Amino acid sequence: METQHLSLNTDKMSDFQQWKQINGDDFSLWDYLAGVSNIEVALAFTKVFLPDFVEHEGGIFLSEAFNLEIYEQWKAQLGDNIASIEQVMNHQHIDDLLPGSESAGIDNLFYLGQVIQQMWENHLKSLYPKYSFEVSCTRDECTVVVTFHHSNLQSSDKRYEEILSLGGQSVIIPKVKDSQPKSKPRDRTSSSPH
Repeated sequence: METQHLSLNTDKMSDFQQWKQINGDDFSLWDYLAGVSNIEVALAFTKVFLPDFVEHEGGIFLSEAFNLEIYEQWKAQLGDNIASIEQVMNHQHIDDLLPGSESAGIDNLFYLGQVIQQMWENHLKSLYPKYSFEVSCTRDECTVVVTFHHSNLQSSDKRYEEILSLGGQSVIIPKVKDSQPKSKPRDRTSSSPH
């Protein structure tokens, strides 16, 4: 895997800039963390970067986002296409995880999403070496989404079409005659299609 250079724009981090102004130009991000963070927040972030997973009916899901009732609703809409169910149930809006994060700017939000993407890729590879996954980080003008799904499961169902393209990545959801399943993108605990 080719290493991707990610760039953080600290100029958009207003709180950090205030600390830096008071403490001088050599004030670093590590100095900032020592001043504003604590061990419990750091430990909690490990579960964002290295999440726990649940295996269900051949699929791999974020344990924090998995709900059996919602899984069954998506299965009713998407059939046995586990990769599509994984993709929609595992999608996480970074700004939902960190309310107020839009103040740091969409580029910094995308930077964080790309870091999470790389961490999830490596974590999935280490836990499930026999499977391959597609982990994506997409953005538009106001949000960043990270998701993953099996990449070695094929869909033979022709009902699916690509409808959302963000940052060169596509999210696949089904064609439905009367309505399309929709998750509640702003409530990360509910990826229900209804």
